[in-house]
Amino acid sequence: MDTNAPIPLSRPKPDGDLARTMQTMELPGGRNLGFAQFGAQSALPVFYFHGWPGSRLEAGFFNIQSVQMIGVDRPGYGLSDAHQNRKLSDWPRDIEALADHLGYDKFAVVGMSGGGPYAAACAHYFTKRVIKVAIIAGLRTPFARSGTTLKSLTATELGKRVVAELIQRSEIDGKLVDAVVYGTVVPSVLAPNIARE
Repeated sequence: MDTNAPIPLSRPKPDGDLARTMQTMELPGGRNLGFAQFGAQSALPVFYFHGWPGSRLEAGFFNIQSVQMIGVDRPGYGLSDAHQNRKLSDWPRDIEALADHLGYDKFAVVGMSGGGPYAAACAHYFTKRVIKVAIIAGLRTPFARSGTTLKSLTATELGKRVVAELIQRSEIDGKLVDAVVYGTVVPSVLAPNIARE
């Protein structure tokens, strides 16, 4: 397979776009990091971190004018080699190497679902390089056993606690957060937390 040639995704538009490039780069230490680029090369670079499971190809679902989406495979996914004993703090080093390889000093990051913590890690480590961060559906609702204090919280109250904990654990200055958009599949945000047991 020619990993530098554009490839079609498994479904035609509007469900996906063609990758302008799909390739790997060798990281310090010898691991390969797989990535795919979508959109104009001259556009704002946005590194996209896929969910669990997922791959770099998810970035093709976002066809946004004046944005270049760069989908990156996490270690062990797609074209990226596994990374034994890795930590979340290892991910920003991989992205820094990729940004340097592609020649980008400033960039944005987007984490979808399971990619959310990886976007938060980049925001924490790259305060001067990352210009914007978006985390889409990246909050895991804690599963609370019946009878705990979390069971009576409304979905909105639970969302506020999860966001506050995310900001506290990532050590991100809360003043840097422009907006938090919270959605729920619960019919009413006033309903009690149903994500348990």
